[in-house]
Amino acid sequence: MVVNALIQAIPAIFNVLLVCLVFWLLFSIMGVGFFGGKFSRCVDSSGEMVDSSVVGNMSACLALQHLNYTWFTPNVTFNNVLSAYLALLQVVRLSRFLLLLSSSNFKRCRECIIVAVSKSHCPIRCSV
Repeated sequence: MVVNALIQAIPAIFNVLLVCLVFWLLFSIMGVGFFGGKFSRCVDSSGEMVDSSVVGNMSACLALQHLNYTWFTPNVTFNNVLSAYLALLQVVRLSRFLLLLSSSNFKRCRECIIVAVSKSHCPIRCSV
């Protein structure tokens, strides 16, 4: 009796799962739009992030390779929808949320970490 009820509930469960995946897809597409390319950064030979006033973008970082600067992209980013799904899963589970947040370039502008809409909100140079 209980097993029959569970088997009959499977189509409804799949419908709910499909709706959840569609919403998840919408949020991952929005994440790609807002945060795509924001998690890459220039690091020195010790793995420390180089200040944005020294190196502002990838081409400037690669131009300073004689100082052992490299362009680093972490495993979890919002560069495509599939990796955005993974990033959202980690944010929802709170498993690596702080690591994901600290790997973003938004920490360059602490005033923009909450409202990362435009450069006009930041009194200093921001990567938003």
